[in-house]
Amino acid sequence: MTDTDTHPTQGPFVGSRCVAGPGGRWAPATIRGINEDGTFKIEFDEKDLVIMPYWNGVTPSEISFDEERRWAPIFARISPDGRSLGRSGFPAALVTLGFQLDADTANKLWDRGVRARFAVPEGETAARVLDEDETRRLFLQLGVSAKLCEEMADPDRPRPCHKLYWNQLRMGGRDPSELPRPVTLDDAFAALGLSADRTDKTNVAFLRKLEEKHAVRLPKTLTTLLSLAGVRDAVAECHSNNPALVEFQLKAWPLRRDMRKQELNGDFALIIMIPHQGDHEWAAVFDDGEEDARIYLRWDKDDGEGWALSAPGIGHFFWDLAQTGLAWYQDTKYKGGKRVRRTDIGLVPDK
Repeated sequence: MTDTDTHPTQGPFVGSRCVAGPGGRWAPATIRGINEDGTFKIEFDEKDLVIMPYWNGVTPSEISFDEERRWAPIFARISPDGRSLGRSGFPAALVTLGFQLDADTANKLWDRGVRARFAVPEGETAARVLDEDETRRLFLQLGVSAKLCEEMADPDRPRPCHKLYWNQLRMGGRDPSELPRPVTLDDAFAALGLSADRTDKTNVAFLRKLEEKHAVRLPKTLTTLLSLAGVRDAVAECHSNNPALVEFQLKAWPLRRDMRKQELNGDFALIIMIPHQGDHEWAAVFDDGEEDARIYLRWDKDDGEGWALSAPGIGHFFWDLAQTGLAWYQDTKYKGGKRVRRTDIGLVPDK
């Protein structure tokens, strides 16, 4: 995709050009597939790994069309004269758009981006002045889309759910506002291929002991899901990254308290799912006796740990996880794919 490509009619359709931002860095891409749940398979023009050309489960919020048109009002806000932008005005432009960078860092970004995008020799970047389209291309070189700038300009915008991509395949983070209706716990059961009327007595006994040990009542949605027969195998098999529910042993389920002090939406946190690879894990965050829990992604950082909301509820998270997995199996036909049927909002296994 050249930076000057324009399309009278852009997506969403297979083959449409777009700018995409899974993982937070926006770049030119092409839509290669549209999944039944409304997410996308996309291919970036410039790839991190040639052997992995596609990103799967990309959400509508991470796709932008008509970037040239969307850029015009943004440029009008940041250009001192309405026609151009130079290095001297770049730090103020970033602040206007909501990026909190000091002038020295901004100048280094300008120099690096102008050299890479326009092949300007080192030492001549400070004198380069860009017009509207060149400025758009510079921002995109730095991983910033017009759509992102629009969103950052709204101080009251809802904070999006955190989307984790592993092996370029999304694991949670779909915003409920993108879906035509709320996702229910029954939707999650169906997507995982579980029967709501088949419980495992061993699982039920474990959950009771867990509540007794910590003197807390777990959310009903969580205990209902974890009580089902075959739930651990269903979760591991629903996604090609093979996440795993924590083994049902009391010592493996420590309860963390006072989590609101870390700005989480709930007093308690239980790690319920771990990855096949990586230093991240998923926690149910809740209050004592609450009906539902939020799912947070937790990961290690150099200065402690990070927490980010991944889903507003148990049903929504596991439905979303399974949707991305089912779509991937359909697309790749890995081991023959999986038999599925379509619902009003996605796919479920068809046994």
